[in-house]
Amino acid sequence: MIGRISRLRLFFLAWLLGMAFGPASAQQDSVPEEPTLTVRITPQKPYLQQEIVQVIRVIAPHPFEELVLDLPPVQGAETITLQQPKTRKFETYGGEGYIYETSRSIFPKQSGELEIPAVRISGSIGVSRDERRLFVLREDAMVLDIRPPPTSFSDDWWLVARDVRIDEGWSKPLDALRVGDRITRSIEVTVAGATGAHLPELEQGRSTGLTVLPGRTERDTEITPGGVIGKISRSFEIRVDVDQPINISPVRVVWWNASTEIERRSVAPAVRLEPLPPDVEALVSEVMTEAAAAHDHSRKGILVIALGGSVLLIASAFWLFRAKRNVKPEDRRLRQALAEDGSPINAARALKAWAEASFPKESSITLEHLGRRLGPKAEQRIASLQAAVFGRSAEPIDARRLALDVLDIAQERRLDTATNALTGLMERLLGSSRHLPEIDRRPSR
Repeated sequence: MIGRISRLRLFFLAWLLGMAFGPASAQQDSVPEEPTLTVRITPQKPYLQQEIVQVIRVIAPHPFEELVLDLPPVQGAETITLQQPKTRKFETYGGEGYIYETSRSIFPKQSGELEIPAVRISGSIGVSRDERRLFVLREDAMVLDIRPPPTSFSDDWWLVARDVRIDEGWSKPLDALRVGDRITRSIEVTVAGATGAHLPELEQGRSTGLTVLPGRTERDTEITPGGVIGKISRSFEIRVDVDQPINISPVRVVWWNASTEIERRSVAPAVRLEPLPPDVEALVSEVMTEAAAAHDHSRKGILVIALGGSVLLIASAFWLFRAKRNVKPEDRRLRQALAEDGSPINAARALKAWAEASFPKESSITLEHLGRRLGPKAEQRIASLQAAVFGRSAEPIDARRLALDVLDIAQERRLDTATNALTGLMERLLGSSRHLPEIDRRPSR
């Protein structure tokens, strides 16, 4: 059932937006005597990362023979085409005419002045079979004052939107849970006015009597003529540990409603569980099966240990020699993401994704948790990166370099951990007089 109500609501929202910009409004336009260009930008006073919708429309009394649109990119902003250029005929009380229309979303990457470049369109209309009329139209550039996040905003992740909805579902009935059972809580957040990449990570708070295990996260962006709709879905694997009443924490998304200038909180509410005692017969059967399997493997284990001891002596030095050159897939993905886009917000997203892939046993790891895990040097660089993301940095910074520094620190810690573990194992096997070969500790690029 999760998402069904949300999809119906989104269909209705998209229909309303399409009606606002589509044929219904076109039918109310009078037909001009000459081609007329209209460029509409909303809102006029946007916030950082708020969706700005730019609609470009040309109305003419005769069919378009040729059209060339000069629509420069917006420096300092991310743009998404909402509606590919198209032409249609319309009728009104004043006669019939023709409309050429396109639209795009603009997401400012920093506060301050943002220039929306001038729009120029040229072409010709067919007045009759033998007559064509040329035209050149232009709309001047516009400068918008992009507002930073309000100081009163209480969350670390800045999200500005038109609307936010949370839907949830459970993999099995809650009233049938027993101690030791696992259940999946699925959360879907739908946001009008933001892409999937703009949405914050969803976090399931810890509750006494439960173990929250890592789940999967999916992001998506739906494009409509009136704006984008972002989605993030997250599943939480939950294990019941006690047969006492348990309160599962809510999942919250804090966002800023730019229309009302009010901070809002959308919530998947807290849930109370009353687990049943464990099924003793099933538990005994499971333990007996595991014991039988362990006994069968024990005889094989003696031989494996004997062979493994000799192989370990040879393999450990070779393994450490290659460890310094070994680059994990998540490390490569982080470097690739930073090479494609070194902006602060992309660097923060890429580093967050790297942290989730590098520490999969963490149910929800934030950049602050990552900094504390890696030490003071990493904390300092992450703090500088987050200050740049939210516009609080006193001067421009190299966000790509900060993220790469954090990666270097993590690689060095991984190598230290592996070296210390193998050194201890070798000393137990061979005595304290044996030492592993020295290796270069600088992380591989």
